[in-house]
Amino acid sequence: MAADEETTKSTEADSKTEEAVPVMEEDRSQDPLLVLANQSFLLASSETPDAEKATLKESILAQVKKGNMAPFYVHLCQTLGWIEDEALTAQMKEANATALKEFEAKEQDAKSVLRFS
Repeated sequence: MAADEETTKSTEADSKTEEAVPVMEEDRSQDPLLVLANQSFLLASSETPDAEKATLKESILAQVKKGNMAPFYVHLCQTLGWIEDEALTAQMKEANATALKEFEAKEQDAKSVLRFS
C-alpha cells in the first residue's frame, strides 16, 4: 500500500507541475530580416530563374522602403549592380535621422526622470 500512496503522491505532484507550466505555442513564422537575407541570396544566385528574380527584387525593395533600410539598399545596389535611386536613399536616411532624434529625446527624458526620482 505504501507504494500505491507514493505513486499517487508522485502523480499528483506531476500534474500540479504540468498545470503550473504554461504550454507555449510554437511560432513557425520566420523573422522578416531572415526572409530578406534569404531573398537577397536567391536574387544573387545564378541558379534563380529570371522571372523569379523580378519578383524577389520587388519584394526586397518593398521591405527595404518599409523599414528605411538605407545602408542595406546601398549594399544591394553595389553588390547586385542596381542603379541607386539617390532620392530614395536620401529619403530613407532622413527618416532614420528623424527617428534617431526622437529616440535620443525620449532617452534624455527618461534619464532626467531617473535623476529626480
